Amino acid sequence: MRRGVVVTAMVMSIFVGLVVAPGASAKAVACKAGTVAAKVGGHASCVARRLVAPTPTTAALGPTQFKGALDVVAGGVKLRSGRRARTLGKRVGRSWTVARGRLLKAMSATAARITQPLRRARTAAADTGCQAMDILAQGGTFNVEGQPAELGGSTTVDGVGVTLGVTASGGMHMGLKTTVNGNTYTMSFDAGESECTKLKVPACPAADGSLNAFGSKGKMGFSMTVTRGGKVLAKRGYAKTVTMDTRGQVADDAKLDTVEVHYSETTVVDLDGVHYTGYGTRLMTVDMRSGKYDPNSAESLSFGSASVAGQLANTAGIEADAKDFAAFLGKTIDEYRQRETHWQNPGTCAKAVFSPLSNTIKVHPGATGTFSGQVTASDGGTAAKVRWAVGAQQNGTFTPDSSSDRGPTFSYTVAAHPSGKTLSVALHITSTAGVADDTWSQPIEDQLTTIAGTFTGHATRAGVIYDWQGTATFTRVPSGADGAGPGGIFQLTSGQATVTISGSEVGTGCDQVGTSTISLQTNSVWTVNNAAAPFLYQIVAPFSPDPPQATNVNCDHPETNGTPAGLGSMPATALQSGDVAAGAALTGLIKTTDDLLAYDGSASIAGPESDESASWTWSFKGAA
Repeated sequence: MRRGVVVTAMVMSIFVGLVVAPGASAKAVACKAGTVAAKVGGHASCVARRLVAPTPTTAALGPTQFKGALDVVAGGVKLRSGRRARTLGKRVGRSWTVARGRLLKAMSATAARITQPLRRARTAAADTGCQAMDILAQGGTFNVEGQPAELGGSTTVDGVGVTLGVTASGGMHMGLKTTVNGNTYTMSFDAGESECTKLKVPACPAADGSLNAFGSKGKMGFSMTVTRGGKVLAKRGYAKTVTMDTRGQVADDAKLDTVEVHYSETTVVDLDGVHYTGYGTRLMTVDMRSGKYDPNSAESLSFGSASVAGQLANTAGIEADAKDFAAFLGKTIDEYRQRETHWQNPGTCAKAVFSPLSNTIKVHPGATGTFSGQVTASDGGTAAKVRWAVGAQQNGTFTPDSSSDRGPTFSYTVAAHPSGKTLSVALHITSTAGVADDTWSQPIEDQLTTIAGTFTGHATRAGVIYDWQGTATFTRVPSGADGAGPGGIFQLTSGQATVTISGSEVGTGCDQVGTSTISLQTNSVWTVNNAAAPFLYQIVAPFSPDPPQATNVNCDHPETNGTPAGLGSMPATALQSGDVAAGAALTGLIKTTDDLLAYDGSASIAGPESDESASWTWSFKGAA
């Protein structure tokens, strides 16, 4: 069952002299079921709903037009001038009833058969008349009762001679001829653009959600002559020109909200020399979500009359137009539904664009960052309204969970201990441009967590020589600031050095000897910078204030031998990557490495006195 339709702004006339007066309301009239409140001849009245607001149908437009045309030319009419035309049945007799049945049966059988080649070809044509035209125009065959003919054809269907071809304007021409009780009925039916030049509904909505088909025009012509023994008993014709616009609107859930239909028709009828012209314009908004159809929602319905006493002329013609419109409306709704189904496939009509693009940066465990997105429509614009919903997340967390911004920004935090090598988030995205589900992802690069190794040092001051060797481990300091690269800030978590004293302190007359173990200060820092090689690093790791233990020996005064040397604290840091005094930014401390896992180097400095100096060597390894 088709989803429902609601008419919210309605009809502006149907056929001969049926005119809507904008602003004229007839809603105060209580109308029984099946009728709609309207003004007829300036008076409040009720008009059959089937004439004013026909329910959309799934009937093929070609056969519907054909049947309607038969009913129009078979009907009678009485004009205000007093001229009138009798019904065809009264003019030619009972043969018309049999002839009508044959013609309708032949049309239906022909329509059914001409669709078969096209169905086998798996084309998208929707209507039988159009399918016939498409087959012929593309060099296909018209297959009637198994007898193909190239570029047209003729055959007999249940006593009716049938010919099929393509008109000069590119439409379909069908001729039918049959004889009943001596009366020969010769009919010509041209379903031109009305049937075969379809509304060009775009495949995708525009960025603002509009899905419009403008200015499509169609024509349909019908003529029938009834003769007997060479004498013309009746000659009737019917021609209709239709223009139609449809304007769809897609909401931010990528579903159709409404389709506004503008449908205008002009009909010229000739019934055995009695001519009249009908016209009509229908304006309606189809609610593509609701299951209701309410013709009474029209703001005004007002009708004139082509005959006396407010009676509508040629009711068959009015009903035929209503059925044509119902078939057109049904086909239009179906086409829009097909388009809607089409763009529900993610990326078909709308595409998500992220900044930064997926797989263009590297993130690291514990790092934080942001990315933004927008939806690009098939017309190149940015979708006017968008709904974003965060879905499955891998190796990280993302906020916010949803957004209705056109270009939202999402924040992420990479897991401290990811289970894989990819950070990703799935996004369900609907928009006025269609569905654009996508996944934003970036590779996770291993990040250093510890740096550990060995080091040596050497220093002199006032004649005393200090040599040491030690071990140290530095561990990453969690911080949002360290998410820009694989390095970061590392603080000492363990470290000590064994110091050996030698030499002679100036002014003591003794040599100093001793060995002791001294720890490193816990606030010692190792930093690693840059997102890619060469990586920059620097180290400053002081000793704790504990002085090294040493004893005086070989003293000029023997009584001093064996006494504590009392050297005070260490004259240099335990480990240092360069000269602190080289610049305010400590540029003298900077070392480089091409491998985050290997840190081997040396550094030295000279003190303010000529006998003061310090040097270091180190060999450390980084671990993720």
